[in-house]
Amino acid sequence: MMKSISGTVDVSTDPAYVSMQQSYDIPSYTVTTYGFDIIETESGVSLSGILDMAQRTEENSDVKTYKFSISMKI
Repeated sequence: MMKSISGTVDVSTDPAYVSMQQSYDIPSYTVTTYGFDIIETESGVSLSGILDMAQRTEENSDVKTYKFSISMKI
């Protein structure tokens, strides 16, 4: 799966100080996601994994996120 992410964020240090509020644009970048599921039907054990990779842009470096889970049917 591929998705594009972008947006705007507002940052303020204290709600009482409106002049301390700053707005930033988040430039568009692409995230590619790979995933897998391995399921053993007799014992009910499953292994899942997801790899998220964000492309390097002028504003950020490569980002890779790995998520793994193991579950068992009781």
